[in-house]
Parts: sequence; structure tokens; C-alpha cells
Amino acid sequence: MPKGVQNINPEKLVRLKIKLAEDLSISLNANKDYNLLSDVIYERTGALLSNSTLRRVFQYGSDNHPTQSTLDLICKCIGLHSWYEFTEKENLSLQFDLSQLITMFKLQGLQDQVQTRQILEKYSDHPDFFKLLDAIAQIAIANRDIQFLSKLFDIEGVFDKNQNLLPIIYFIHTLVIGLNQSGLMPELAEYYGANPRAQVYMVELYVDEDNLNGYYYTLLQVYHRHKTTAEALLFYNCLMYQQAIENKLSGGPWLEFIRQFSEAKIVHHIPRGRRYAILLLEAGDRVEAKAEILHKTANLYHDLNDVDKITTALYMVKLLFLKREDELIDKVLFLAPDTSGAGKNIDDRTNINQIKIYRAYSLFRKGEKSDAAVKLKEFDTLMVQAFIYKHIMHDYKIIFDLIGNR
Repeated sequence: MPKGVQNINPEKLVRLKIKLAEDLSISLNANKDYNLLSDVIYERTGALLSNSTLRRVFQYGSDNHPTQSTLDLICKCIGLHSWYEFTEKENLSLQFDLSQLITMFKLQGLQDQVQTRQILEKYSDHPDFFKLLDAIAQIAIANRDIQFLSKLFDIEGVFDKNQNLLPIIYFIHTLVIGLNQSGLMPELAEYYGANPRAQVYMVELYVDEDNLNGYYYTLLQVYHRHKTTAEALLFYNCLMYQQAIENKLSGGPWLEFIRQFSEAKIVHHIPRGRRYAILLLEAGDRVEAKAEILHKTANLYHDLNDVDKITTALYMVKLLFLKREDELIDKVLFLAPDTSGAGKNIDDRTNINQIKIYRAYSLFRKGEKSDAAVKLKEFDTLMVQAFIYKHIMHDYKIIFDLIGNR
């Protein structure tokens, strides 16, 4: 039996139903209408689709998933080649609708918040949805609309695990910049630090290391009060340790938790990698302790794909570079492939680019000066994540001066 098409946007089926009704002058609200539709499909395509099959297609709340061939036949009866052609035309139509909406909001502002939220929820599946959300968020920032901004992460169907993370991350970039420049972030930290979706997308995924002494520190404290899972506690304590070390303070208040954290607990590879980097920093001259931690690090990397290895290594060597742990930096870099970003998305290419400065540093410390200079030249200063730009460029200048002065 052919498999049904998964993840069909219900609104697309509604639009198909409307088009059928308009083109065939039938309402598709009664059983007899589906009998007529079945006859039309047979006359125009030579294929038979039963009344019950057609009714299931447009029962968009149903668990039934129509097959590709069924959808193609329905579309062919109104002069289209396939369901794909219909969805492509609908996407173009929606694109026009989206541009119109953005223009409307820029002209009229957010006059009715309930209606604005309804519009956002309606278009949440659109591939360019975050262009609309960004435009609306910036209008809310300009109007200092705390009420709307405080509920931004509550819009249904937007901030969830089924979404592509990349447009969300870049939306957060512009949102945070706007909130900081407008001075609104302090008023919203209590909302975002307590909101489960904001905790994930604004705090955990958007780790703003450049502002650990600013708004992000405040946000982390609210986050810490409201989220106390094992992973959240590790994440928090590692960042607090980093903040202390960068300010030349003792990391002691956070170190005990980091040391005692159970290896049996399942956590994301980046906070686990941060923990291993911190333990390496604190191992001092204990050779056996370092060897054990590096062994655990190798085991962590064993189950990661190449991009995740590179990303985890980047955040580990950034910490190790704070105390110029040259030998450890070299050993961690060895675990991550040295590859180009060809064919990768922009976020992955950015991480691959950023780690190059530490690869150059490692080569330089091993006496491979010419190779270090070549590697450093590969680093693109324009391709750096906004939330670690100051950190990366600070380290880049140090390494550039080292390699350039020898």
C-alpha cells in the first residue's frame, strides 16, 4: 500500500479545497459534492477516486494521510500537473501575502495584538516566516511594547522542536541586538529567563559569551531560578565559572558542582565538553587526571558527527586558550576533523571558520610557523558568530600578533 504524504500543511488542503470549489462550481460540503468530484476526476484523468477517499483528503483534522498519487490526480483535474506544482504556486502566493503583511505592519503598527498573534500563527509554517516575525518584533521594540515582546515566545507553532533551528537562531540575533540597543532587555529578562521556550532558544542556544558581564549574566540568574534540570545546572555552572575566570576571579564557587557532576547523566555534548575543558584547566600538573579527562573527551566525540565534533572542540579550546594550555588545545583539536565548510549551512561554516584561529595557534606552538600563517589566512573575519564576536576577535588578534611578529 502506498505511503501517505507526511507533514502536509492543513492550510494547503484548505486552499486546494477552495480552488476545487471555485473551478468546478461545487461547495464540497455535502456527500453529493464528493460524488461529483469523483466523476470529474474520472472524466479528466481516467482514474477513479472514491467518494470516501476524497472526503478523507479534506478532513484535515483526520489522522489519514493522502497518498502522493491521490493528491496528484486531484490537482490534475483542475489543470495542474501535480500536487508539487500546486504547493509551489501556493508558496509564491503566500510569499506575496507575506510581503504585503510586512508592509502593512510597517505602515500601521501593531494596532490589535490579538489579530497580530493570529496572523503570526496562521503563517507559522511559511518558509520565510521569520522575516515577518522579525519585522513585527522590531516594530514592537520601536514602540517599546513590553506586553507584546514579553509574550513573543508563546506564539503557537513557532518555537518548537519541529522548526528549522537556523532561522530561529538568526532571529534571536536581531532580536537581542534590538532589545539591547533600545535598553529594553533589563525589563524583559524576568519574562525570558522564566519562559520555557525562551530558556531554550534565547539562553541555551544563544550563549552570548560577549555579554557574560552584562544582560546575559542577568538573564542567566533568572534562568537558573526557574530551570534546575541536570543539564541546565551544568550549563549554568560552566558559564559562571567562565565568567569568573575571565574577570580574574576564583572559579571555586562553581567548580565543586562541575567536578561532582555525574557522568551517568545524559546531557548535550557542548555543556559536557565545556565541563571537560574546565576539568582540564583545573587538573594542573596531574598527568593521570588529564589523561583520564582526555579519554572521556575522546569517548564523547566518538558518537558525534563531524560538525558537532568541530563545534564542541571550538568551545573547549576557547576555554583552554584562557590559560594558554597549548598541549591540551592540540589534543582536543586532534579529535575534530580539519575540514572545509563546503556544502554546509551558514552556522556550520561559521563554526568551522572560527576554529581555524586555534588550529593556527596550535601549529605555531609546534614550530610549524609557515603552516600556521596559511591556516590563519583562511580565517574569514566577516564570518564570526555575533554572540562570541568579541571573544573570537580578541583571541584572533593575540594569535595574529604572535604569528605575524615571528
